Amino acid sequence: DLEKSGKTLTEDEMNSLHEELDSSLRSEKEAVVAAGGLHIIGTERHESRRIDNQLRGRSGRQGDPGSSRFYLSLEDDLLRIFGAERIKGLMERMGVEDGVPIEHGFVSKAIENAQKKVENYHFDIRKQLIEYDDVMNQQRLIFYEMRRKTLKGEDLSERLFDWSQVIIEKLLLVFAPEDQYPETWDLSGLCKGCRKKLEWKLSQTL
Repeated sequence: DLEKSGKTLTEDEMNSLHEELDSSLRSEKEAVVAAGGLHIIGTERHESRRIDNQLRGRSGRQGDPGSSRFYLSLEDDLLRIFGAERIKGLMERMGVEDGVPIEHGFVSKAIENAQKKVENYHFDIRKQLIEYDDVMNQQRLIFYEMRRKTLKGEDLSERLFDWSQVIIEKLLLVFAPEDQYPETWDLSGLCKGCRKKLEWKLSQTL
């Protein structure tokens, strides 16, 4: 509002406003602390324990009081995929009826184990992606080296000939295998393959 009106506060007015805001914030903080601090209610556990711990940390920052509680279901994705059957079996042996809330150490342990399984699963995926990227990086280095040599005017005909030979051998294996009669060879497919892979135009006649 002050910006819209174009009015500028004096230093005394600014100090007075700061004191008023500080007093209001202090009284609000005292009321929150007196009530026990911030209480975090979680309706689901995250796949990562680190995220859960960060959420818990919101309830008691910088020494302030606070608490947290999570309410879970065996139908939650984390438990359903990685730990529901084990917990359900324990509940049946203990005679716990459906819909009855339970609070026990083995539940926390089962959740922790489920989170570890998920974290290990994601770790394996990241590891595999890094391995794939290493392969791609090797290919990039090879092509960069070829490009550098080409720009410098070096002769790459021998390497290109070797690559062409490998491609031709693969095409012959598919369209004209040596263990079959020439009459059965797919010369049309061979010509199309050479045109697509090598940009060669071949005749279909033997």
